[in-house]
Amino acid sequence: MTPTFSSYSNVGYNIRVSPITDASLLALATTPTPDVPEPCPGVKWLEKINEYRRGPYFYSHLTDYLRFCILFKHGGVYSDFDAIQLSKWNHPNDPIAPPVGESFIGADSATGNPARKLGTFTPLSETSACPWCFNGEDKYLAPGVMGSVAGSILVKTALEIGFERTEYDPLVFNAVGPKAVTLAYQELEKKRRLENVQVLKRDVLYPYSYLTSLKVFQAGASKEDGEAGGEALARKGLSLHLYGHKTKGMVPEPGSILDYLVRKQTVVKTNSSILESSEDERETPQHEIHVPRFLGISKYIQEVPDIRVVADVRQLELHYSTTQEFDENILLSLQISARHGRLRLAAVNSSSSLTGKEWNSVLSFQRLTPAAANKKLSLLMYFASPSAQSHIDCVTVTVKFPTQTITKSIPIYILPNLVTVMIKTTDRISKVFTLVSSIRQHYPNMTIIVADDGHLDPSKSTKPEGPQRGFYYLPLPHDVGLSAGRNRMVSKIRTKYVLTLDDDFTVNQDGQIAHLIHALETAPKINPEKQFDIAAGKIPADEGRFGVDYCGLMTASHPGRTLRLDPGRVTPGIDHEGCVEVDFVPNVFVARTQFLRETLQWDETLKLGEHEDFFWRAKQLGARTLTCPGVTFYHDQVEHWKGVTEYDRKRARVFDFFKVSLRKHGFVRLVSFGRTIMDLVLPKPVEDLEATNILSRSVFLTWKSAAASFKILQSSDTGLSWSPINHGQGENYEHEPHRPSKHPDGFQRKPNSENWITVYGLKPGTSYIFRLHAGNRFNFLEAGVEVYLTTLTAEQELG
Repeated sequence: MTPTFSSYSNVGYNIRVSPITDASLLALATTPTPDVPEPCPGVKWLEKINEYRRGPYFYSHLTDYLRFCILFKHGGVYSDFDAIQLSKWNHPNDPIAPPVGESFIGADSATGNPARKLGTFTPLSETSACPWCFNGEDKYLAPGVMGSVAGSILVKTALEIGFERTEYDPLVFNAVGPKAVTLAYQELEKKRRLENVQVLKRDVLYPYSYLTSLKVFQAGASKEDGEAGGEALARKGLSLHLYGHKTKGMVPEPGSILDYLVRKQTVVKTNSSILESSEDERETPQHEIHVPRFLGISKYIQEVPDIRVVADVRQLELHYSTTQEFDENILLSLQISARHGRLRLAAVNSSSSLTGKEWNSVLSFQRLTPAAANKKLSLLMYFASPSAQSHIDCVTVTVKFPTQTITKSIPIYILPNLVTVMIKTTDRISKVFTLVSSIRQHYPNMTIIVADDGHLDPSKSTKPEGPQRGFYYLPLPHDVGLSAGRNRMVSKIRTKYVLTLDDDFTVNQDGQIAHLIHALETAPKINPEKQFDIAAGKIPADEGRFGVDYCGLMTASHPGRTLRLDPGRVTPGIDHEGCVEVDFVPNVFVARTQFLRETLQWDETLKLGEHEDFFWRAKQLGARTLTCPGVTFYHDQVEHWKGVTEYDRKRARVFDFFKVSLRKHGFVRLVSFGRTIMDLVLPKPVEDLEATNILSRSVFLTWKSAAASFKILQSSDTGLSWSPINHGQGENYEHEPHRPSKHPDGFQRKPNSENWITVYGLKPGTSYIFRLHAGNRFNFLEAGVEVYLTTLTAEQELG
């Protein structure tokens, strides 16, 4: 064993290093194996290897030949040295591994652009550099990480294309490798000879492109840096490629995604990578156990991931280099226990000594190397009985070395027993089905309740009653509103927590409900006697659509009686289990059911526009709220503002309920992230309304006012009926240029500002009344100022 890997082999890891020589390469290619007696294609290329060695891309091409030939002869999984494994590879008999077969390869982008949706247009300029990519786009197969069975026809064809069929050009970087395997795939697909090879999406093996891979080294490079970003990658993918030709020599910054992943994946402490330790500490080994912060159980039987023993081998390295003998002090005993649930090891294969068929509350093992202990820990399974009343459990891991005992505990949240999902809908049961399906995919045993206050005629409404549809259905009287619907659902929920979702959301692997539960179950660092009541995730789609991360601080500006929603934290710089404390969050949150039932209900007079009222009252009551960047939900919001459907028309009433909410608390204005959402302050009536340039079919109106908006009506029957001016085509009045007012009254301009408009489409020789109502875009004065006039006849106009 070379010194580079002795630290790993000394604690039991099986690492084999094979030197590369011309003779070993030829032997690899030509020596028959039980599965593949034939040689690897490209033997003639090997025979001329000295000639090609001088090429600028020789070692890259040699790596391509090695990966394909090894996989062709032996099968298995190949990984570049600049790739980090994020989760377990699939084993054919391992039911807890990701759903990846033995033969797989990942897609990547030749241009480094984000993945496109199917059917979108690809500019020619972006694909011209990759004529061999798929379908004229920039997608190709990247063999940096791939799996294969021995004798794979895909790997064999890639070797033939790269090293045998055409004359090899050592001056072309893409002569072999990605180009060869991409062309091989396309060729075999056309001939219908392609084996069962999975092509994985980019975010599984190549979540960052060669253009963006630098971000994982940088702290604060994105909102999902550090732990949140690292965990999000691990949930979606198997590997993280670092593109060594771009990142060579870079060191991950503390707090970056890569820094978190390296620390999470560490299995040994070596003299070449001492982590925050002094010289004195090195005299005694400082072993560690890494465990997940928490575990959410959604399927009753679930693996317990990411537990590992980190062996301190710094003294062991000195011992081995001196004596060349195995050190007994590295052996350990391992005990794993569960307070309520049961444990066992997953079966690797039928003959394995690791197979565990019986569930036990305690598992004990003696005289293990750290590598053997980590193997067992990687197979740990947890079982929560569906009939058990417990909703929170604890798994404890104890490791005993001769000189040190370490114990770590993992809180276990039995989500079906702990949280209920409630969904309020109206006339959109199809969206409910989509949301429920997404929840069932990730949380198959979760209780879901849906309240519907849709059709006025109950016979026209869908009745998806009962658990056979995946949820319990609660019909409500027509149009009782969001607040009443949520209160009715809360009254029927018996779990400790409730997750509220609107019907146009979906849940995927990033909707980590357990993270929100864990944040609420953990005592705060500041004012620990007052627990948190609400914890919410993020909505990336809304952040992209509206340009704001909708959470922060609520403040009241008393001189202007304005309720303000602004970015910010209640406790700047204080992190709580990956979350931060704020005053308000979006309506996708987990809350304590008792809190919503006994302390803070929704105001049922607010059918819509209830959000600001709810969180303002929560703040007044001293409730504590968290926002958690590591938890996200997808929002498929329709353009309800277009007013197409009955739902859209109901939704448009939100501004009326904003007025009710503001008046309730004595506010006159709602400002959200610098944008005025509602303003109850009305300007003074207009002054000096005059009609000039009166013609047969038009008139020019002028007036003075500090208002920013006006409603202008006309009547030709002495005020019996009124209609908008210009046949309802809009009140496109003009006014003198002005700067936005800093006055607390919001939509106001300087006094006596001049305004004017031309009214057209009038009838000749007809008496008219024009009435102007000053306003602020949201409201208008009930009383208007009028001007009377009679248009000219055609004869008068010509004369």
